[in-house]
Amino acid sequence: MRNKHMRNKHMRDKKIGAPLALSRRMALAAPALLLPTVGFAQDSAAAFPNRPLRMLIPFAPGGGNDILGRLLSDRMSERLGQRVVAENRTGSGGNVGAHALATSRPDGYTLMLGTNGTQSMNQFVFKTMPYDTATAFANVCDIARIPNLLIAAPNYGPRTVAEMVADMRARPGAVIYGSSGVGTMAHLGMELISYMAGRIPMVHVPYRGSAPMLVDLVAGRVQLSMDNASSSKPRVEAGEYRALGVSSKTRWFGMPDLPCISETLPGYEASSWQVVVAPAGTPRPIVMKLNQALNEILAEPAVKARFHALGIDPVGGTPEDLDRFIRAETERWKTIIAEAGIRPE
Repeated sequence: MRNKHMRNKHMRDKKIGAPLALSRRMALAAPALLLPTVGFAQDSAAAFPNRPLRMLIPFAPGGGNDILGRLLSDRMSERLGQRVVAENRTGSGGNVGAHALATSRPDGYTLMLGTNGTQSMNQFVFKTMPYDTATAFANVCDIARIPNLLIAAPNYGPRTVAEMVADMRARPGAVIYGSSGVGTMAHLGMELISYMAGRIPMVHVPYRGSAPMLVDLVAGRVQLSMDNASSSKPRVEAGEYRALGVSSKTRWFGMPDLPCISETLPGYEASSWQVVVAPAGTPRPIVMKLNQALNEILAEPAVKARFHALGIDPVGGTPEDLDRFIRAETERWKTIIAEAGIRPE
């Protein structure tokens, strides 16, 4: 009987011990089960890129953003050893291209040249957005600043920013400015002047692009506007219209004698900016590999020379620098858009 009892106990212990032993083996094996996933991510980043990439440009061919996007794509192709194909995805102030990026696979093979609009301002001027600006993207690298010129019609009396502000204060609601469209930098840059000068109202006339607006500026049908510094410089030098100031924090190298608007309105800045972004969820090692390549490109003497020829200031920096910059810009323009009473369309 005693032997039979011992045999039964032994069998029970084996039944209980088997799952316990299995549980112990699984617990010990669990970290090892994770290793292939980690190793795969590391291998993927190390091998990146092993096929062509796309650089989405959310604006039409031939413009400043297109030229810059194609320049970066060409240089990235050489740096990364894989072709980077520039692809225009136009429409809705850049939202079409940005939506295409936001819904792309987050593997680093699809990037976009983002702007003030796609990364910050559009969410406040469009009634509906196809993506969440705050969560749709992984910031890769800050690329460029392009200042704007505050320009005046030939028949507009004031010759300086200070004289213009005095005219605005003397005739509130009478000064007329044109822009390349609602929510554009030309529009918001002028509204920032209005806000910083003491919330002095002006009359806004929006156009479908810079070209028709400039026709009316030259003819004196609107008195003031803002436009891209590099494209406006030749027309200012030809006497078609006058430049009163530049929108950047510091004087622009293209016209070093032209004062900054901030010299009259301290703290003023309304430059256009360009950044490279990827879809949210792109692995950090891949983001950093792209960031390193872009910073190296921006430091190349030939690229700096080309940027300066286009009137562009190169920037660079870490993804975290870009995170902070976009957050600050978003808060700033959210306030200005609300103050200007701009309603989403």
